[in-house]
Amino acid sequence: MKRIVCLILACLVTLFALSACKKKGPTITGNDGATYEQVVDKDGNPVTDTAGNPVVVAPKSTDESGNEKEDATQSLTIPYIASSGKTIEAPGYCMDIPKDWERKNTSVDPLLENKDETLQISIMDKSAVTNDRKAYAETTRNSLIQAGNTPSEITETTIAGHPASKFTSSVKVEENTVRGAVFYVVENNGKIFVLSGTAKDEEIFKTADFDAIFNTIQFK
Repeated sequence: MKRIVCLILACLVTLFALSACKKKGPTITGNDGATYEQVVDKDGNPVTDTAGNPVVVAPKSTDESGNEKEDATQSLTIPYIASSGKTIEAPGYCMDIPKDWERKNTSVDPLLENKDETLQISIMDKSAVTNDRKAYAETTRNSLIQAGNTPSEITETTIAGHPASKFTSSVKVEENTVRGAVFYVVENNGKIFVLSGTAKDEEIFKTADFDAIFNTIQFK
């Protein structure tokens, strides 16, 4: 009897040890509103397929016989964003979250805010709606004008070494509240990204170095 009990305990110890060694992958948010766990190798490195898409744990499902499939995986080909708390990664770019900043949403287009809650930045992939950087910059600027704002003229610059259209604007968010904002429309390998930085007020905006923040982005 004691031998049987010892064997059972040994099996349980082995099972718990294996469970403890299993490495949990980053959480990925898809534009379908679902969250996925990315598969990692034995060293904890995220696994991707040959096209560079993240391999994730598939949602629970059943086979033709009605048996539940376990540990199934799939490639995630929809727009997504992965966040570890220190970095964000999407199909077209990756970026270290600035020190003393945090992510404020769960969308595939991340919104980050600093600890003082005075500055925000956002990154939006607009590749699905446009492939013309300059035209989209004009469209974005015109939409601000139509909303009663007075944006600056568009200038040509670079962000992280890639061509970008840039303009600034005072943006009315409430009747007596005006925020300072900067917009960059960036092109990389045929993809168009809209990066924006906003400050709680125009005085704070003058000292915010959004260029430096966005220049840390690594486009793929």
